[in-house]
Amino acid sequence: PHGDTDMICALGTGVEVIETTWLREMAAQLARPGVGLVGARLERFDGTITMGPLVVASDGTRLAPLDGLDRFDDGYFGRPWLVHSVAALAPGCLLIRRSVLEEVGGSDPNLDDLWRVVDLSLRVRGRGYRVVWTPSARLGVGPAWAGPPAARHAPAHLLERYARLLSHDPAYSPNLSLAEGRAFT
Repeated sequence: PHGDTDMICALGTGVEVIETTWLREMAAQLARPGVGLVGARLERFDGTITMGPLVVASDGTRLAPLDGLDRFDDGYFGRPWLVHSVAALAPGCLLIRRSVLEEVGGSDPNLDDLWRVVDLSLRVRGRGYRVVWTPSARLGVGPAWAGPPAARHAPAHLLERYARLLSHDPAYSPNLSLAEGRAFT
C-alpha cells in the first residue's frame, strides 16, 4: 500500500520528468545514513538549470548559484554534476522521510514557497540531518512554471532562528563570492 512508505515527495505543479529514474535516485540518496531531505535538479526546457541548491548568507542574502547555467556546463569544480550537501533547497521537487518531517514539525506556513522550503531545510539540518541535492534526479519545468518568488533576503525571524546554521553552510566558503553571476568564484 502507498501509505506504508516512510518517504514523502513534494512535487511542484508544472514539473515534468526528464530522467525516468529520478525518484529511484532521490530515494537512494535519502536511504543514506544521516540524510534527511533530498532535492532534485530542475532544468528549464531552454536547456538551463533553475534554482537547485541555495546559499543563504549570514546576512540573509539568498543565491541560487547554479541558476541559469547551461545544463552541460561544468560550473565550479563540476558542482552541477555532483551530489552534495547543501544549506538549503529550492521548491520544485523534494523527498523527505516522514519521520524527519514529523520530528522537525514541518515548516513555517506563514512563509512564501521559497522561504518555507529554506525553513524546512534549516530545520532538518538543525536536527543533525544532511540536506542533499542530486543532479541525477533531473526534472523539467516549462515556461508556465513561475518558480519561487524573487525575494533575495530572508525574513528577519528566519535569520534570528538560524544564525548558527547560516554561518556554517556545508556547500559554501565565505572566501568565495556571492555576487550575482559570479557565485563560487
